[in-house]
Amino acid sequence: MKKKLANQLIMVFLLGFILVSQAQSGSREDIALETMYYVSLANAAYFDRDYKKAIPFYEKALALEKKVPTLEKNMWRVVVDNLGMSYGLTGNLKKAKKTFEYGLSKDDKYPNFYYNLACAYAEMNDPDQAILNLKRAFQFRENIIPGEEMPDPATDGSFARYLKNEKFQRTLEELKAPNPVSVRSALVAGDVEIKIPGQGWSIFFDAPPLSGKRESRHPLQYSYYANSGRFNISLFVEEPRAEGVTNEDVYLFYGPLVIQN
Repeated sequence: MKKKLANQLIMVFLLGFILVSQAQSGSREDIALETMYYVSLANAAYFDRDYKKAIPFYEKALALEKKVPTLEKNMWRVVVDNLGMSYGLTGNLKKAKKTFEYGLSKDDKYPNFYYNLACAYAEMNDPDQAILNLKRAFQFRENIIPGEEMPDPATDGSFARYLKNEKFQRTLEELKAPNPVSVRSALVAGDVEIKIPGQGWSIFFDAPPLSGKRESRHPLQYSYYANSGRFNISLFVEEPRAEGVTNEDVYLFYGPLVIQN
């Protein structure tokens, strides 16, 4: 049932949701905002595990990014990675493989592209290529995005059929040395306070060290963006202008306005 939003509309989007703010003049800014809009829709569907719905939004975002690059490096990695995984999780292994290969053509030291390409090859019954790409993934494990951890192929369903394969078992042993297969970045969460200008109140939360902080202030609205690797936070506060109760309601109302502006 629809109901009025509160006196102040607050949207805090975590794990890759991107800032949606008022567009500035110029085609690059317009494309950047449109790309952010589609990434936000894609992420909303992806984290709801609606991979089929996420695919066209990621495709639109990536098409815009190829035309005019505007995404921060780690967010671009996430978009390509999530698109490839969405293909794979909906059974389109050929497109998944092509997507991860595209990612590697632009960034050949990001381990998750190799790892997920290995998963695609494993699902396509090509154990040799799966093993080759697993080794490459762990070769570049130090390039994992802060806050991520390397997956464990010994517990990954994509490789389940090879767990009794002698060559695959030897590969697993090699990947465990000298470091454990699961490598967690050492990030210590700290207190973060965002003061909402002119309102006399703040938002508090715990987060890893944040970088790339940006703020935008306009009459009756305020926006904030920061990130720490794959972890992103965006905040948008304004006087309510719409009805709705879900993130998708908000996106559908505000997205076209952002693009038009």
